[in-house]
Amino acid sequence: MKRIPLDQARPGMILAQKMVRDDGVLLCQKGTELTEALLRMLQRMNYETVPIEFVSSESPEEKQARLSKLEAELDARFVRVENDPILVELKNALLRKLREDE
Repeated sequence: MKRIPLDQARPGMILAQKMVRDDGVLLCQKGTELTEALLRMLQRMNYETVPIEFVSSESPEEKQARLSKLEAELDARFVRVENDPILVELKNALLRKLREDE
């Protein structure tokens, strides 16, 4: 899933999560295909971003290589704080988020 600015959303893109108003009213289900009309409605309702399904053209091998590189970069940034449990937990949370977003 990727959250993008509404002005970058295009018809045909697919919502990655349901969209619910502040009062709990369901606007769109997960998996809804964006249309011109739906995009106009979201603009009128002052939405700034939409959660879309991210479709990648990467092969599984390319994706794994990119993820491994990001994990290595994260490890390098946290190498000096390996004994700090709070920062280790922060690093682990970042790793989980990285993997979740893939």
